[in-house]
Amino acid sequence: MPGIDRPPALRVVMESARIAALQSYSLAEAPAGEPFSTLVRMAAHLARAPIAMISLIGRDHQSIKAAFGTEVQQVPRSLAFCNHAIANPSGAMVVPDTLADSRFKSHPHVLAPPHIRFYAGVCLVDDDGYALGTLCVMDHKPSGIDDATLAVLHTMAKEAMNALALQRAEQAAGRGQAAAHWPSATPHDVAPPPSSVPPSSAPPVSASASQVWLGVRTEHKTVPGSVQEGRVLKSVAAHSPAERAKLLVGDIILSIDGRVIKRRHDITAAVSGRALGEVMRLQVWRDGNLFECGLRLEAIPEARVMQRSIW
Repeated sequence: MPGIDRPPALRVVMESARIAALQSYSLAEAPAGEPFSTLVRMAAHLARAPIAMISLIGRDHQSIKAAFGTEVQQVPRSLAFCNHAIANPSGAMVVPDTLADSRFKSHPHVLAPPHIRFYAGVCLVDDDGYALGTLCVMDHKPSGIDDATLAVLHTMAKEAMNALALQRAEQAAGRGQAAAHWPSATPHDVAPPPSSVPPSSAPPVSASASQVWLGVRTEHKTVPGSVQEGRVLKSVAAHSPAERAKLLVGDIILSIDGRVIKRRHDITAAVSGRALGEVMRLQVWRDGNLFECGLRLEAIPEARVMQRSIW
């Protein structure tokens, strides 16, 4: 509830759950398009604001799903106004004058272009109550917004959330079960590459590719500044084998056990015939560096079966 200062440990748990909810929407595979573009235009017109955005708050970045009046596509979460807004999923965050607000008076986007002086945002909230992002409007001069306009923005945010849910359902129907566990997200801060995976005491169990859960989504990508190709990680699920191997969104898998990986089915083929508990050796590109890491194959946890079915 608003105004309650939750213990740090609880905040961490809730944020992990929120990120997992966001990842379930396969957002990187979903086109921006309609109705999102129309909603931001309507929001800007309604609030008489030059800028409006529908954005999604990931672990490290704010990704712009649709925007009016700006070409920005991504902002570090630490600089996102909307990161403050999601702290109150059911309410609205209104900042009439950013220079008069201690949170934003020294903000680089206030003191320098785009010189944001007014902000109003409402949350995109899923069925479980997690704020995945916001619908917001901004102006270059101090301004205000009335309750009736905020009520309409809340309704528009619900429409945006419904559209995201529809996209998720359509993606799941199109992918089919065979690819459902294979990879919206945004590049994470770079962490030191993993060097090994701790041994497992459980004996290997024979399994098919459809029974193995790695907890990632991928798409084709060429390594920047190179002709090498691979599969870039577009999402890494919480508590997944990929997360335990310290893989990050933005990493590009170039090969598995020496086998070049370019297409989605190449990864599925690499998993086929392997045993649960077995470690695959991955060659990974990250931020200009190549490294190898081990990724242990795990069975799909019961708690993830529903999430897997909607991916």
